[in-house]
Formats: sequence, C-alpha cells, structure tokens
Amino acid sequence: MSGDEGRGFAEYEDLFTDAETVARELGHKITVIPRNDFDYKMGLSRDAPAPSTSISIRVTEQMPELKKTCKTLLEEGSRRMFRCSPVYETAIISSDDDKKQTFQVTCKVGSRIGIGKARLAQEARHIAAAEVLRQIIMDGSHQDYGIPGATKEEAYQYVFDCVPEPKNAKALNAEDNWIGNLNELCQQAKCILPQYAEERKEDGTFEIVCVCHNRETKAQAISKKAAKNSAAQSMFTEIHHSLRQIIAENEAAKKAAEALMSDCMQVLEKCLDEVCRV
Repeated sequence: MSGDEGRGFAEYEDLFTDAETVARELGHKITVIPRNDFDYKMGLSRDAPAPSTSISIRVTEQMPELKKTCKTLLEEGSRRMFRCSPVYETAIISSDDDKKQTFQVTCKVGSRIGIGKARLAQEARHIAAAEVLRQIIMDGSHQDYGIPGATKEEAYQYVFDCVPEPKNAKALNAEDNWIGNLNELCQQAKCILPQYAEERKEDGTFEIVCVCHNRETKAQAISKKAAKNSAAQSMFTEIHHSLRQIIAENEAAKKAAEALMSDCMQVLEKCLDEVCRV
C-alpha cells in the first residue's frame, strides 16, 4: 500500500487551506470544493482521483486591480533608483484681486522636474508627479522605475489613468482646510507644528492665536473653527513667504547641534582617558 493510499481523508484537509492560500495570492476570490463523496472517503472507488488532485478551485469573482496614485508610483520608483523620496515644493499663486488662489507644486527627482497646478494641494502634487513620470517614460526608463507597461504607449496610458480628475473646488477661502495646509507646509520646512491658543471675547466671538517658528498670527470670528482656520491661513502666508529662510535656519540649527554634540563627545573621551590613566 502506497503512502497516499494509507492516509485517511482527514489528513488531506490541510491541502484545502493551502490551495485557498495559493489562490488568494493569485488575486482571486475562490471557492474550495473538496472531494467529499462517500465512495472517495471510504476508498471504494478505483476511479477516484489521487488526493493530490482532489481539490478544485473555482474563480467566483475577479478582484479589482488597485491602481496606485502618481505620487505613490513615483515614490516607489525614486526609492528603487535613488534610495530617496521625491522633493516637493509648494507655492501659492494668487489672482490680481487675491480672491482666487491656486497651488503650484514643483516635484524633483534627480534631474527631472515636474510642475502641477490645481485648486487643491493634493491634486497639484499628483499632477507634478505625473509630469515626472511622463519624462521617465519618454526617456525609455519606465521599466527601471517599475511603471507598468510593456511599451511606452502602455506605460503612458497607465500614468494617464492614474491622474485624478480635477474636482470642482471653489476658490480657496476661509472655509478651506488651512489648518491641514499649514501642517503640510511645516513638515516641508521641517519645523515644529503650529500651536493654537483661544480666548472667548465679551461680544461672544473667539480669538485664536497661532504660534509657529517664532511667528504669531491672530484671527477673530463668531465660531472657534472659523477663527482657527483664519489664523492658520495667515500663518501659512507668513511661513510660505519666508520658507527658504526657515529651512536655512533649521539647517544651521541642526549643524550647530551636531557640532555641540561632537564637542561634548570629545570632552567626554578626554575625561575618560584621564580617569583611565589614574
């Protein structure tokens, strides 16, 4: 009697789980149909297939393909090629009457530069990333960056499909999320996130004070949320206008801290040497 013939049916139940795992790796929702007829379980049928072939997998539904965003696609490709992330710089373009404002994002990967403009900062980033991806495709390097597509045309179409549809966003005003925009700008400048303090006035309005990187802005409104958003908007403008200066100050502070740490280590090593000599 062979090893397979001597095993009970229950001993092959682990194969069902294994098959389901393999099928899931293939990206399908599956139904596992074990051979559980009486003759097969009892080993009475000579025509019963071997246990290794006693599992059938039926595809019941194709899992939808999850498309990556242009920003994610470029992030992965940049890390693969340069082991670093793309560099994004955000600017705001105002209309002549200052009533409409647009985000302009510059994306840099190596020597390639892409620019995206949109009413929403996130959309502008995706557009800028897509522009860099198009340059990579035109250079014939899309496979090196992991951009799907056997040809330039297929890769270009894939990127085109990843570009988000422009949303019907209204002009940026006090109702937009300036708090979130300010946080993103602070992360870009590598400075501490803003702090807020509130005060209820006698007339029932709220005054919010926003403090960030030795700067302070104030705003007053009927609702606390509107006042905070307005203060964040003013601070965004302050930080944005002096962004390069802030980055330079942070780099200088970082170098000073590193120099101080180095001096402390040298003093400590000197003290340890003297102690050892004693």
